[in-house]
Formats: sequence, C-alpha cells, structure tokens
Amino acid sequence: MAQIEKQKLFYDGKIQNASSGRIFQTIDPSTKRVLADVQMASQADVDAAIASAQKAFSSWSQTSPIFRSRILLKAVAILRSRNDAIAQVETYDTGKAFAETSVIDLVTGADVLEYYANLIASGGLNGETTQLRPDAWIYTKKEALGVAAGIGAWNYPIQIAIWKSAPCLAAGNFILAQIYTEAGLPAGVFNVIQGDATVGSYLVTHPGISKVSFTGQVPTGKIVAASAASNLKHITMELGGKSPLIILPDAEIEKAVDGAMMANFFSTGQVCTNGTRVFIHKTMKSAFERRLLEKMPFIRSLPPMNQKCNFGPLISELHHQKVTNYIQHGISVDKAKLIYGGPKKPTNIPPPYTDGFWIQPTVFTDCTDDMKIVKEEIFGPVLCILTYDSVEEVIRRANDTNLGLAAGVFGKDINLCHQIISKIEAGITWINTWGESPAEMSDPSKLDEISTLSNGVRVATEALPGHFSGIGVFIDAGSRFENEDLRGVSHIIDRLAFKSTQKRNGDEMLQALESLGGNINCASSRESLMYQCATFNSAVSDAVAILAETIRDPLITENEVQEQLETAAYEIGEIWSKPELILPELVHTAAYKGNTLGNPLLCPKERLSCINKGVIEAYRNTFFRPERIVLAFAGVKHQEALKLVENYFGDIPNFHNNQKNTASETSDNTSVSGQLNPPHVSSPQLPFNNISSQANPLTPSILAQTSPKITPRSTFYNYLSTWAIDNSTEIHNLPSSLDFSQPSHYTGGFLSLPNLPPPTNPSFPALTHIHLAFESLPVSSEDIYALATIQTLLGGGGSFSAGGPGKGMYSRLYTNVLNQYGWVESCVAFNHSYTDSGLFGISASCVPAYVPQMLDTMCRELHALTLENGPYCLQAIEVKRAKNQLRSSLLMNLESRMVELEDLGRQVQVHGKKISLREMCDKIDRLTINDLRRVAKIVFEGMVKNPGFGSGAPTVVLQECADEGSTRKEFKWETIQDLIASWNLGRTSI
Repeated sequence: MAQIEKQKLFYDGKIQNASSGRIFQTIDPSTKRVLADVQMASQADVDAAIASAQKAFSSWSQTSPIFRSRILLKAVAILRSRNDAIAQVETYDTGKAFAETSVIDLVTGADVLEYYANLIASGGLNGETTQLRPDAWIYTKKEALGVAAGIGAWNYPIQIAIWKSAPCLAAGNFILAQIYTEAGLPAGVFNVIQGDATVGSYLVTHPGISKVSFTGQVPTGKIVAASAASNLKHITMELGGKSPLIILPDAEIEKAVDGAMMANFFSTGQVCTNGTRVFIHKTMKSAFERRLLEKMPFIRSLPPMNQKCNFGPLISELHHQKVTNYIQHGISVDKAKLIYGGPKKPTNIPPPYTDGFWIQPTVFTDCTDDMKIVKEEIFGPVLCILTYDSVEEVIRRANDTNLGLAAGVFGKDINLCHQIISKIEAGITWINTWGESPAEMSDPSKLDEISTLSNGVRVATEALPGHFSGIGVFIDAGSRFENEDLRGVSHIIDRLAFKSTQKRNGDEMLQALESLGGNINCASSRESLMYQCATFNSAVSDAVAILAETIRDPLITENEVQEQLETAAYEIGEIWSKPELILPELVHTAAYKGNTLGNPLLCPKERLSCINKGVIEAYRNTFFRPERIVLAFAGVKHQEALKLVENYFGDIPNFHNNQKNTASETSDNTSVSGQLNPPHVSSPQLPFNNISSQANPLTPSILAQTSPKITPRSTFYNYLSTWAIDNSTEIHNLPSSLDFSQPSHYTGGFLSLPNLPPPTNPSFPALTHIHLAFESLPVSSEDIYALATIQTLLGGGGSFSAGGPGKGMYSRLYTNVLNQYGWVESCVAFNHSYTDSGLFGISASCVPAYVPQMLDTMCRELHALTLENGPYCLQAIEVKRAKNQLRSSLLMNLESRMVELEDLGRQVQVHGKKISLREMCDKIDRLTINDLRRVAKIVFEGMVKNPGFGSGAPTVVLQECADEGSTRKEFKWETIQDLIASWNLGRTSI
C-alpha cells in the first residue's frame, strides 16, 4: 500500500494544520515501512479545538434526542458501507489481520453507535418523575456534561474511538479524540487531534474538559487520573489486566482449549482482557496440554491482508523487544517450561514482511504465582499454565493480582461457575466463553447504595475494589445525649467492646479477633459511637458476626467494668496534665455551658465511682436501638451486606413498634418553638429511677492515681462564667430523662484554668495556652464548604522550633503570625461541625508576657477575613490555593478505606444519604471570595442562626504559665471582652 498523505488535525468541522511544526511517523508493523507522517498538536491547537466544541455546545446539547439519533444512525450507515476500506487502513496501521479488522473493529464500533442512537430515540435519556402530593412533584433531568476528551489505545484505535464517542455524542456532549461530518454533525461537535504525552497531559488538565475517558496501561492511567483529579473531572478508565481463566475438572476440553487460545492469541495477544493466567485442575493438565499443542499449528502468521492470516505482528519494535524480553525471562530466570513458541520470529514469513515485528505464539507450563511472567502484564501472546487442587485455592490465587480487569470460568456445573464468578474480583467475567462485549451489555456499577430494614437499621455500602473490606456500626449515641444519670458512660462503654460475650470469654474473643487478620476498634465521640473493622474480603461474614456479638450480646461484668474504670482514671489524669489535649475539650465546656455539646467527652473523674454494670446496661438499653443504628460497608456488595445485616441485626425489635404507650406518656416535654431538630431519630424519654446509684466498689487508689499537681476537674467550674446577650437563655443541667431532640444551645463564655508551673527543664519554654472560638455552622449547612476553606486558608501550625508548620507554610496564620513574632510557639485554626451547631476558632500558645498581644493578633486575623478592602482582605490567589488544598485533602483522605467507611457511616447518620466526593468538590470549586467573606462575617460577628438560638458571644479558654520574670497584670475577663469587641467580633447585643 502506498504511503498515505500527511495526516492533519480535525476540529471546528474542517481539516486543520497543526501549529507545532512537529510530526511523528506511523509504521506498518508487518513491514516496518513508514505508513504516514502525522502532525502533532500543540497546546494552542488543543485550546482551539476545545473552543470550537464549547462554541457549538449550546446548539448540539439542546437538539432533540430524535435529531441526534438520526445523525448517528446515518453515521452507522456510512461506516458499514465503507467497512472494508476502513478495515484495510486499520490493518496496515496496527498489523492486525484483515480477517479480524473487517469483522470485529468496524463492525463492533458501528454496533455500539447504533445501540446508543436507538437508545436515545426510545427514551434512554428520560428522567424520572415522582409525585409527593397532589400539588407537588419531583422530577430529574439528564443533561449533557460538556466537552469530553477520549484518549484511546493503539490496539483498537477505530473501535475505541467509536465506543468513546457514541454515548458521548448521543447524550448531547462533545468529543475531543486524540479521531462524522458527512453524517451531519455540526462543526466543533467531533474533533480529532494527535500528540505526545505533553499534549495528553495538557488535555486532561484543561479547564474546558468536563470528562476524560482513557484506555491504556496502568502506569499511564495513574498519571491521567492524578492529572484529571486536580480539577475533579469525571473520569472513566479501562486499564490493563492479568486476567485469570479457570478450567474446572468437568469442563469440556475442546471448549476449554478454544477459550484459552482466544483469551491469549487473538489480536496477537495485544488485548487488555487477555486471560494469560490459565488455571487448570491438576487432574486434567496433561489432557489439556496435549489438545492445546495439537491446535497451536492452526495459528497462522501470514501477510495481514491474506485472508488465511489470523495472527499478525506486534505493534512496534519497542513493544516487540519488551515481549521477547518477557519470554526470555520466563525461560532463563523464572525457569518455566516452554512447550510452544519462544522469543524467535516465525520462519515462514515471506519478503517484504521479514523486517516486521513478528513473534511466535508462546505457551509456558509448570508456572507458579511468583514468576514474573505470571505476575506482570506482558500484552503479548504468552499463555501461562498453572495447576490447582481446590476451588477455594484457585479463587484465592485468581484474586492475587492488582489488575482485576477480567476473568472467566469453563465448566459444566453452571451453578458452581456462577459461585466462583461471584467471588472473583474482576470488572467483566465470562462463563464458557471469552471476550464477548456486546453493545447491549449494561454498566452494573453503582458506587453507593442505602437500604433500611423493617426494624429501622440502615445499611449503606460503597463499591470499592480491593482485597480488604471495611465494616462499621455507627450508633446515634455519645456525650451530647447523656444526662446526669449517664454522664461519662460514652467514654467508658467503648472500652468494654470486644470483651466477654454470652458466647465466649475475653480470651476466646481475643483469639477470634486475631483470626480475622485485620484490625477492629471502637471509639466514641460527642454524637456517635463507632465500631469499625478492616479485614480480608473472605472474612467479612465473620467480622459482622463478631460486631453483632459484642454489640448485641456482651456479658458485662462488674469486674470488667472495674478494670476499664481503673484504666480510664489513669488516662483522665494524663489528659488533664497536657493543655494541648484538655483545652479543646474545655472549649466545648465553656461554649455550651451545661448542655448537649458541652457535656464532657472525657468522663468526669468524680463520676467514676457512680458507673457500674447497671448504668452501662441502662445506657445500652437507651441508645442501642435499631432506628439509631447504621451499618456501613466499604468494598462489600450491597446485596451481600443486606443479607448479613438482616441475619445478625434484623431481629432487633424496633422500640417505636413495641413501646407506643411510652411515647405518648412522655409527650409533654417542652421544646423551643420553631426549632429544627437534629437529624437523629427521636426516642421517647426514659425514666432512670430504677438505675442503681450506689457507689461502684472502686478502691481509693484509683482516684488517687494521677499526679497531685493535677487539679480535679470539678473545681475548674469556679472559673467558668458566661458572656451572653441580656435576653439569652441559659440552659442548666439536663433533666433526669432524655430528650434526643433538644438542640445544642451555644452560650459562649470564659474558662480560666489554674496556672501551669514553670517547666522543670529550663530548655523548655514557659508557655501560656489560649483558645478563641465562636459558634459556627452545622455539618448540614450549605456554607460548611466555605467554612472548611476558611480553616484551610487560615491554616497555621507550630513554629520551626516546635516542628514547623508543615503544609500550612503559606497559610495566613503562618505568614502573618508564626513568621512574624518570635514569642508565638503555635497558632492554628480549628473547626468542629456537629448536627445542629459547630465551633470555629484559633488555638495558640505563646510566651506568658505576650498573652494580650496573642489574643489581639488572633482577633486581627479573624477580622481580616470579613474585610472587603485593604491590604489584609482576602486575595484571589490565596483563596484558589486554599480550595485546591481542601480538595486535595479530601481526595487523599478518602483514599483510605477506613476513612471512606467512617465518612459513609457518618453521612448516612447525619444526612440520611451519601454526598459524593464529586459533589463536595464541585461545591468547593464554586466558592467565591464573597462567599468566604459572607460566611466569615456570619460566624465571627456572632450572627449564626442555629436551632439552639446561641448567644453569639465569643468563647475563650485560657491557661497561663507561671512566669517568674513577668510583671504583667492579670488578664481579666472584662479586659478580654473589650479586646474582642474592639475588633467587631462576637455579639453583645441584638
């Protein structure tokens, strides 16, 4: 075939010259001759192509589905009428046999285009409509996303280009391929550019691209994903594989051998779904190998346009060298047994094809899982035979790969085949066939699902691939819900998890936990009690069983309660001796004086003697109810999770169904008119008259274990005062019954702790610690993203002498405070968000003589965020940096399976649904300087309007350090109030 004329770019409806002045050559792999010179796009060309697509977006995206369908069907007809001509070009470009390209590449591409054309014409883009009430409806609408970038692969260039463009164009989007005007597509709708990695990198990060679809190898895919994630584009990726093909003992040898050959030698093995790891039961290995060797000669390496050719060359000289190196490694290093083929070229290739990149189909046997040729993707015609003894063994070994793209099973027992397939971790699977991917095959992926059992237990799952799964039980419990009878139990009850149960003693439970092969823990917070476990996928059922056992059937004994109280007593002393640990706790004490979020997360030491088995059981009876429980799974299929939860938690009786009379008897509780209750399931109040209040038989030594320098917590209330508006309501201790709907009431206030003694080590600086906080927004607020961005923007950390600022080096608190004043040891912003309130502020430590200056500096930095003009007002560059850092933090944190699990569980608890990462990042991306300034004014000027009707006053917690050389006067509350008010922070009147 003669050399094709120079290939240019195609965008804005016409052929265009590239502006880069660079070209690359496409080579005919069968002869090593130059097929064509291809122009390479520049960044300017990419900009122009995207601009043309954006210009045409409003018209194409608004056309009717029928109109788009007609154009796409016309394109189908053109493709089919020119099938052989295009297939011939594809053969010369890729080296694949014409017998393949003429019946596969173009045919399947046209089929997919036809499928989507008919899909949209028959209502495939229709939304859903739901009637709420006779006069209220909900409807959803599917809209075009925008400009998409399709980055294809060299093994199926035409097919992949059509597969990527067909659904994109059908939905009203635009495609920029790295490849339909005759069919009637408007200019700019379909654009083709060519380029190298530089152009590809620019393309996937371009702000004008809404979605990236990539097909290629894993290393490149990681780079593309990371680049696209920088501005949260939609991403679809199809990467490499090292797929297992399992042949069961009852499989038909003929079908099994044909399947293995199809899975390894079709397209010269250059297929991402190749089943290169062929697992054969040891009883049929000999018969399989014998029949395979009998059929191998039917693989014919001939000139690709020869109709008898069914095995072409590899794509390039570089790739040929890579594949032959793997084969040589298999022979000389892995010591696998070569029974067919090898690294040499076939000998029957006639001129002028002898210079092509030809290779022999190769078969290794007696392979093991640790061989390089078994573990790594070769992307060539290399079949590896491995034997196995049992089904359990082969499933485990089949899943032992990081490339879970495809898998297949051959066998007569279809039920067994389906059981095996269900346990294989792969994106696409086949039974008694290989490689079929019809257009009608739907995408089964659904990232998260939420269901509710009949008793009220909620089940949430997140579809995450991998070998480990996360399981969490989240209970609406915690210190905010405690009354005086239950004060401090949340801190103690998590220590009683995974101890003795009705079925086994503590040692047996420990053995069961160790056998899971993962980790398991329990933790309490102000609004949630969390039991979490990470374990192998195969142990999920056992993990759920253990979680159910410890939650539903614990054997709580006085001895075990006693042991945990002793441990808690020591821990309490340690925490109270460290300002950096206890002051964040006391900020809540001062901010919500005597109510809800002000309840101590750390058990008050004076309460230890009041907690016993009866109190623990009362707590469990109050909070461990199905309507207050969420089970979250990361990496477990939803239906599997539902079955497990139904089995282990489905029979817990629903309190509301069984105790209706109790609810009516306690319905006279007062509440604030018009308040919005937090999204917890309300439960009726329970009297606690039957709880034993006798002293726990703790030895006196328990209460005396901490250092005598530690002042008991109860005396600190002598230093607690509030600063609130005149008509604000001060909420006192909770009544002796529980009202789960009581909103948190922010009071604001001042808490001054006794001075710290000077450091015993003179090399350590004497430091005063101060926290300044204001009521902020609940987690359900739309402005929570602005608040999180403000926290990131303020940042802060420690001075270089205290370990440095870390990622906060360019934040405001580091630039304006830590880098300016040598007397500052640390200065960092904090943000605590709860279901109906929140706290935002700055914590700092400094040399004792500079406490007034420290507080003044903290106020100055908060006030600056509210300014519209001046040198300290918000700047676009720092807002952009903070938004990027926040998005990056979200992405990196949620890479952890257990962080993702906790995020899923808590979101279902709070919102009743899962808010996607994309939605969160989109909201961050839409934030403006005005949004941040508006939220800063609301929070720092005391104008937050939460359900509890907070005072708007500031909260200050101060612990000074005795400084022998200081002559500074006592820093009194009145002085502190005046200083804060001078910066127009907080609210002192309506």
